[in-house]
Amino acid sequence: MQKGDVVPDFTLPDQTGAPRKLSDFTANGPVVLFFYPAAMTYGCTKESCHFRDMAGEFAAVGAQPVGISADGVEKQKQFDEKPSSRRDPLPDRTVVITGAASGIGAATAARLGAAGWNVIGVDKDESDVVADLATPGGRRHAIDAATDRCGGALSGVVTCAGLAGLPGRAGSLLAAVNYFGTVDLLEGLRPLLVPGGAAVAIS
Repeated sequence: MQKGDVVPDFTLPDQTGAPRKLSDFTANGPVVLFFYPAAMTYGCTKESCHFRDMAGEFAAVGAQPVGISADGVEKQKQFDEKPSSRRDPLPDRTVVITGAASGIGAATAARLGAAGWNVIGVDKDESDVVADLATPGGRRHAIDAATDRCGGALSGVVTCAGLAGLPGRAGSLLAAVNYFGTVDLLEGLRPLLVPGGAAVAIS
């Protein structure tokens, strides 16, 4: 299609399986169609969140966004129910802080929280996301849980989690938490940073 072409009317099932016609949407005002190839993937989640976060701008001109994918109804239902795909507005500033249960991590979380930030704490105990950063599975869980909680968009990542070198403490444990616990989290969460967002590693 080219700019200015009229989209022909069509009918497709929505995430509940109910048939929906384009003309039913346009009867209520302009429609912004966007297409995503694969529901539940990072890229398409980010795209969907982008249109969701522009809902206020669309509403101001009487328009509504409608997403279309070739995925089946069941997968679309899962995508619609995914926390990061919900239509709820996101906090303006969301930050993930590792080591948030104690020390400098707890102090940073408290200071940012008092300043109005939405803080997602990650620690082995007593935190928003409970995960053992010493293990690959724990780091993967931390990334996945933080991604769901932030709705696919972050303003910052601060990695404070770390262990001191003490007699009897294995060097492999220090490397797992201090190095991989930082590098893996930054690599996993960096794609979620919004323009102007930042990642900070505390050594």
